[in-house]
Amino acid sequence: MATLERALPSRTAAEARPWLARHRELTSLPQLTAAEEQELVALKWSTDYADPHDGLLHATEMLASGFPINRLCSRALNEELDALDPQRLERECASLAIPVLVIEGARDPRPSESLDSLTRALRSVDRVRLDKAGHYPWVEAPGALGRAISEWRGSLA
Repeated sequence: MATLERALPSRTAAEARPWLARHRELTSLPQLTAAEEQELVALKWSTDYADPHDGLLHATEMLASGFPINRLCSRALNEELDALDPQRLERECASLAIPVLVIEGARDPRPSESLDSLTRALRSVDRVRLDKAGHYPWVEAPGALGRAISEWRGSLA
């Protein structure tokens, strides 16, 4: 719910109300059917997009195309991330002697602190913020993403 509530304040209350109501309804159920589980995931994933209406369509398409919900993988990744030593990771990033491009969506609901610390740690870094994108800029703004990458690559020559 935290992601849903964090992503929706930029929307009007009228826009956010149906998302929050349905999310509360689904999370209050003792057990979800497969269809309800997919709907709940789509609601959560939709908040990663700059526009939650488009996000709901994209999330539903991802689920329909066979993009699986892999809780085992998510759990393993979270455990691995929790075990990382931030100071060691910062030292390893600082030791990289290669140019790095960091691209973020301006409307990504996830906190940008990790990108902030990453860009501070890297020696040679450029950071691009795409205004009309959330967490999935390759879906929401593929043209802007492609231009940003091309311009950056051109600057390396």
